[in-house]
Amino acid sequence: MEAQANFHLSMFLENLEIPFLNKFLPCKGNCLEQSCQSLLTVQTTTFECGGRAIGVCMLHKVVDASTMSAFLKTWVKLTQGEGDKILDPDFTSEISLFPPIDSLPTKFIRNLENFYFQGSKSPMRRFLFDSKAIKALKANTSSQYVPFPSTIEALTAFLCKRIAAASKFLTDAPKTLAITHVANLRPRVDPPLPQNSFGNLLWIPFAFYDPLDASMELPNLAIMLREVFARLTAENIKDIDSESTITFLNELFSVSTNEKIKIFRFTSWCNMGIYDINYGWGKPVWVAHMGDLDAANIRSKHQFVFLESACKEGIKLWIASDDEEIRVVEKDPEFLTYAKPNPSICMN
Repeated sequence: MEAQANFHLSMFLENLEIPFLNKFLPCKGNCLEQSCQSLLTVQTTTFECGGRAIGVCMLHKVVDASTMSAFLKTWVKLTQGEGDKILDPDFTSEISLFPPIDSLPTKFIRNLENFYFQGSKSPMRRFLFDSKAIKALKANTSSQYVPFPSTIEALTAFLCKRIAAASKFLTDAPKTLAITHVANLRPRVDPPLPQNSFGNLLWIPFAFYDPLDASMELPNLAIMLREVFARLTAENIKDIDSESTITFLNELFSVSTNEKIKIFRFTSWCNMGIYDINYGWGKPVWVAHMGDLDAANIRSKHQFVFLESACKEGIKLWIASDDEEIRVVEKDPEFLTYAKPNPSICMN
């Protein structure tokens, strides 16, 4: 699809209106499968200044973020006349990890939809953690057991702490928090799978956090997150098969429907090389998620997405949720000490 914008790209980036991002997408994002018309759609929008926006939608039941990144990089090679250097998609890795099974449990698809989607609308919120904020949070999160927390560990721990504080602010009996964080299985198996492995080669480890547990300060939260990911060893991944995956996901679905538990889902799109993609117009000045999830079939439950900034010194946080805890967090002075809400985009 092609579209024209009657304004300059800089005008949009300097006065960023998050809901308007959906105008650059070829279809409705985060929608149920029956609402999707194709596996892949692309829209290019040309601005008056000659700048371009590329909006890409792919069906998540078929691919994950790593597969989308591989597709975009393959597209670059085609535009540069390097078709002979393209690696064909590897469709065998997913089958080796998750062999096909004859049938799914009757309620599996419904449970899957209930886990990812909700009926209420979700405004998209965007925050920036600059390099100074990240450095401070990593220092605050460091401990004897996790002396050098990763950026994502530090940010996730900080967000969990602020969500817990919001929960305690709202009620004297807050629900237990279930924290999930998507893990890419490709580099975790032995030998590692190639980056052109096609499909949803991911796992969703989760941990529980009681907001009333006073001992769970930032270092302890980082330890909790590190331990969750440490279980995904190459040896443990060998034991994963289709049957155990169904069992695990059903456990996760059970957690997400437990009225005494509130689940928050994290994922990172960092270090995928998206800012190095160049179709001949130069590298992108900004990479975004999407706008508000405001239509009847565009819904998501408490989604947190990390994306690096163009300078690769800061991290953007995209939150798709209208949960009452999130409305408290976005006004939390401690949160705003480190997070800048929806700043304008520098074109330099």
